[in-house]
Amino acid sequence: MSYDQLLNPKNFFTYQFDDFMKSIQDKIPGSPKDRTISTLKYILFGPEPHHHPFINFGKTSITPIKELQNFDNESEFQEYDFSDNNKQIISFKKIINEFKNNEIKLIVFSTPYQKTTANENDVKLFEKMLEAYSKKYDFPIYFLHDKYGEMEIWRDGIHIAINKDTQIYTKDVLKMLIQEAEF
Repeated sequence: MSYDQLLNPKNFFTYQFDDFMKSIQDKIPGSPKDRTISTLKYILFGPEPHHHPFINFGKTSITPIKELQNFDNESEFQEYDFSDNNKQIISFKKIINEFKNNEIKLIVFSTPYQKTTANENDVKLFEKMLEAYSKKYDFPIYFLHDKYGEMEIWRDGIHIAINKDTQIYTKDVLKMLIQEAEF
């Protein structure tokens, strides 16, 4: 213990608290999407290491739309399978049924994408599929996937940058959750 700490014991605790809090703050996700994913993963699978390959906790910069890759040829787009045989569709239906069976309110929303990364026909099929499931299983659905396409908020073609200038998506998700919350 140093002489300064003996004369000012408050500083000892202040520095210890700051050191302690720094490690915790580094582990708190920066957006509602990241917080939701982290919370759900924690509830379903328990704790996991801090460094996760799909969640970026740090600030990221905005890439101007004109610099994002432009696909002129539709063959470059990834094609999606929305058939009932698709493993992801089967899993999605299982999740819906599990929520319904346990009387847990389900809210579904599509995540943003930059228009240069998706085939418009697949987007329409995706919307129709979600609308059909929404009606069949009685849950609200919010289409956010094309709402932000022309905004200067993108890190790349499929991820919104994380910084103070890109909070519109975060705020829209918050409004949606408040609207759907039952108090």
